[in-house]
Amino acid sequence: MPRRAPDPPTPQVPAASPPLPWIGNPCLDLIHELNGRLLERLSTSAARKSAVHPAHEVVVENRQLWVALDASARKRASLCPFLLIDFRFQDGNWWQWAREQRTGRVRASGHPSLLPRAPAVEVAHDALLIAWHAARLNNRVAGQLLAMSSMVSDTLAGLGLGQVRQIATHHYREMCPRLEQPSSFWRKLLAAAYDNDREALFDLHLHGFQMLHADLRLPPSPASSRSPASRSR
Repeated sequence: MPRRAPDPPTPQVPAASPPLPWIGNPCLDLIHELNGRLLERLSTSAARKSAVHPAHEVVVENRQLWVALDASARKRASLCPFLLIDFRFQDGNWWQWAREQRTGRVRASGHPSLLPRAPAVEVAHDALLIAWHAARLNNRVAGQLLAMSSMVSDTLAGLGLGQVRQIATHHYREMCPRLEQPSSFWRKLLAAAYDNDREALFDLHLHGFQMLHADLRLPPSPASSRSPASRSR
């Protein structure tokens, strides 16, 4: 009696590879840290009511909420998937002008300083270092995390550390809160953080991210990359 041929081996289905970590994750961690320090500085500004340095409109309109925030609430508010301050990150002409300055010449910013000079320079310097690092990674990372145009990203990536420090020192007044208009964003963000309303915080983080990027064109993303908004929940 002929032998029966053995059954063919069952093909092994290869295990799915885990998704690659997003290249911007380290920058996003730094942005969360800086957001937290910014919120702490603004809370302090709200509590002091300094006549020498009047508080920014974002602080004045929400003073009670700012004063009420504790460290845990500020931490919750800080986890936006973007930097909570802008530094003309979509104004390519201004950045080309600032790059060429060697004498510390300052243009009128048109709005009050967000913080007193010393903490404002400190926050501005750290914000620009993060932006410089993101721009050097690639334009898409800078665009997603900072709503930065490709023109600004290219200019910023070409600066040296001394130039970054000089721009932060002489032009810190260019730093302003994201999403000042509509002003309801900041009120809702602070209230949701104070109430520990996770659903509202997630919605605000996502809505803010969408508003910042509505008019910003980014280069195509690799299929394996993850949006920074996916980490905010």
